[in-house]
Amino acid sequence: MKSTACAAVLLLAGTLAVQAAPDAGNCQYSEHPVAASQPAKTTTLDVRASSPAEGGDVRKETVIGIDLEYHVAKFVPDSLILTALFPTDEGSSTGPGDSTNTPPLTSADGTVHLCVPLTSIYDNDRVRWPLSLFVIMIEMQGRRGQGVGTSRTLKFNGLDPPPGALAPRVDGPAEKFADSVKGAWDYLALRTARYKGCIARFAQMQPPLTRAYRAWESRHRADMELIAEAKFEMDKARSKGRADMAAATEDSFMDAQIDGLQQMPVELARSQCEGTLEELKDPDDQTDGAIGEYIEFVKKYRAKSPPGEAK
Repeated sequence: MKSTACAAVLLLAGTLAVQAAPDAGNCQYSEHPVAASQPAKTTTLDVRASSPAEGGDVRKETVIGIDLEYHVAKFVPDSLILTALFPTDEGSSTGPGDSTNTPPLTSADGTVHLCVPLTSIYDNDRVRWPLSLFVIMIEMQGRRGQGVGTSRTLKFNGLDPPPGALAPRVDGPAEKFADSVKGAWDYLALRTARYKGCIARFAQMQPPLTRAYRAWESRHRADMELIAEAKFEMDKARSKGRADMAAATEDSFMDAQIDGLQQMPVELARSQCEGTLEELKDPDDQTDGAIGEYIEFVKKYRAKSPPGEAK
C-alpha cells in the first residue's frame, strides 16, 4: 500500500478546536483490528469507501462516512487519532471540531469508519470550495499533534454552498503553489528536525541515524534546497519583506519539534526515533506519492514565476 503521508504540524488548540458536535444521525465511529502478515515498516492510511461516494452530493446537514484501512509503524497505544481536514483559502486546513468522533486508535493495523459532519465546515468562511477533504493521522504530543500519515483527497458536490463560495478565483495557481510548498516543506523539514532531536536524546543512535540521514539528504538535496528557498520567500513576503522573521519561522518549527521529542516519555521518543531511522533508510519514501506531486508543482510554478512573486 502506497503511503501518502505528509508531515503537517497541527496546533490542537487551533485547527482542531473542540466545538459542539452536530448530530451524526446513523453514522457511528468504529474501529476493528485486522491481521497483518508482518509489522508495517511505514505508516499508511487508505480510503476504501465513502458515503456518499466520492463526487457525490452533500448538503450542510450531511454527515460523510469514510471507511479507511491503516497500518502503523512503531505503534504506541493511545497516541494516534484520525480526523478529517478541509483545505482553506490561506493554504492551511481545518476540521469539523468533533472531538467525540476521534478516539485514539487501539491497534497497529485496522479499519475505521469515520463520521465527518459538515455543519461547522459550511459555517467557516475560510474553507475552500468546491468542497474537498482528506483524513490525517495525528500523533498526539500533549496539546500538540504531528501528522504522520494522510489519505488521498476526496471531492464532493455541495448542493447548497455558502453565497460566493464558488466564485472564480484568479489566484488558484498561487494558492496551489503555497499549499505545495507547505506540504513539501513540512515533510522534508520534519525529517531533519527528527534527526537532530533523536541524536540529541539518544547518543547511541547517532551513528546509524547519521548514516541514514546523510544518504537520505543526498538523495533529496536539490528538492530540499528548492523547497527551502520557496518557503523562505513566501514567509518573507507574508512578513512584509522581513528576512529575520522568515528565518525565525523555520527556527521555531525546528525548535518545537526537537523540544517536543525531548519532553516525550522515553519509550515513546525511542519508538519515534526508531521509526525515523526506518523511514530514512527506506528508498521508497513519500516523495514517490503526494509529497512528490507537491515538489513537481513547485518546480513547474517556479519555472514560470521568478522567486518572490508567490504571495
